[in-house]
Amino acid sequence: MLTRESIQNVAIRRHLEDAVRFGLFEPMSDTARRDSLEATIAANPVREVWVGSLMWKPAFHFQERRHGLIRGYHRKFCLRTALGRGEPRNPGLMLALDNGGSCHGVAFRIAPEVIDEELDIIWNREMLAGAYRPRWLRVLDARGEFNAITFVINRTFKHYVGQLPESETIRLLATASGRLVHAGNIWKIPSSNSI
Repeated sequence: MLTRESIQNVAIRRHLEDAVRFGLFEPMSDTARRDSLEATIAANPVREVWVGSLMWKPAFHFQERRHGLIRGYHRKFCLRTALGRGEPRNPGLMLALDNGGSCHGVAFRIAPEVIDEELDIIWNREMLAGAYRPRWLRVLDARGEFNAITFVINRTFKHYVGQLPESETIRLLATASGRLVHAGNIWKIPSSNSI
């Protein structure tokens, strides 16, 4: 399972080493990841940090959760993957935020005193391969508007598929089976002789 601990101790990255060797995964360098985080923080003059689009299991500590709407992006199955939700001969698809439309979601506010630690966890989780670009987007809810960091698809990423025909999307979602095997508190790639 993807947990705070497996992200902090970089167990996830260690277990992706076979995928890197076989060309299934190209990790972002630590320097590029750190530069991305620093540039994102510098783009927001307010010290209040909200993070959106990590609804299923945040794996970071937060003080407040709010439901809201973003405009200009929508959820779409547009990221092909041979890991996790697919395999090389039968890739799967992942949802990502892509240009156009609007989207309801959840935003999480991080306490000011732990922003650096929590954002480090988020970047080590979301920015492993450069599939996403962090963006500050306006979130609208019943109380007003606020900015939140979201992770939108990087349309130049090699596994971005754009707009697939509906029949192909359905086929991929219905037939893909993941290569990652649940192993305690981490995701484990099968041994290299099984790839």
